[in-house]
Amino acid sequence: VRPGTRSSFASAAALFSRYETIDAEGRVMERETENTDEHPGMCLLLTRAANDVRYREGLQHYEGVEFMKRFKARYHVAHSQQVTWRYRKHGASKSAVQTPEREAVRRELAS
Repeated sequence: VRPGTRSSFASAAALFSRYETIDAEGRVMERETENTDEHPGMCLLLTRAANDVRYREGLQHYEGVEFMKRFKARYHVAHSQQVTWRYRKHGASKSAVQTPEREAVRRELAS
């Protein structure tokens, strides 16, 4: 299996699973969402692999996207169909508002 592709759990350096989305009060908004965004805050990572890749210093927006782009180029990832965590959405989160600065970083990472 090539780095960045879905592989068996045993050979994976990152394991993504399904999740439920909850609101600020803890009410479930969405059930069993597949983790297609592959954000590092939404998975289990092998410590040695995460330490090898490390977050890029100074990046203020989409740091998880940038990290996973480099991580998947070096390591295998796997996906579980089991729901193992909850993602809380609220208006105060950094990603709740799309600023011009965030949009510029997003476009740069997409290229």
